[in-house]
Amino acid sequence: MYLNFLFLFPVLWLLVLNSSRIQGQNNEASNEFPDHSPELLNHPDISLARDCPKKCTCTSEGIVDCGGFSLKEFPMNVPEMTSHLSLQNNQIETIIPEQLARLPWLETLNLQNNRLTSKGLPENTFDQLENLNYLYLANNQLTMAPKFLPQTLISVDFAAN
Repeated sequence: MYLNFLFLFPVLWLLVLNSSRIQGQNNEASNEFPDHSPELLNHPDISLARDCPKKCTCTSEGIVDCGGFSLKEFPMNVPEMTSHLSLQNNQIETIIPEQLARLPWLETLNLQNNRLTSKGLPENTFDQLENLNYLYLANNQLTMAPKFLPQTLISVDFAAN
């Protein structure tokens, strides 16, 4: 059951991502918000999508998908309100702890299928992620797990390293 969840989680995540895109298209088609007030444009959920890193897809629910773009580095300007960050299927070799420390609401981090090494993943990389529940590091080049992991973690995947 637990292994099935690990395999189904990325699929469920994509379904959530796609359903929010469809909802956004439906709102545009129905012209539900004909007037864009300054309050609406400055809402944190709206700014999340507006401040999306180049090549990535962001939703108002806090999902940022930067998977499969052959990124070599952690993307710049990931919105602070991000709760689910997908960076799988890239070529990232190093994560700088400060890049993640500015994402206090992060619950899910998917870094599988990259080129991360133990040297490129400092011991304190995940220290300040007090809301992190799911961490996917499978299919990288890690020789050991980071020394410090948040106590909030429900699941960590280190398979095929």
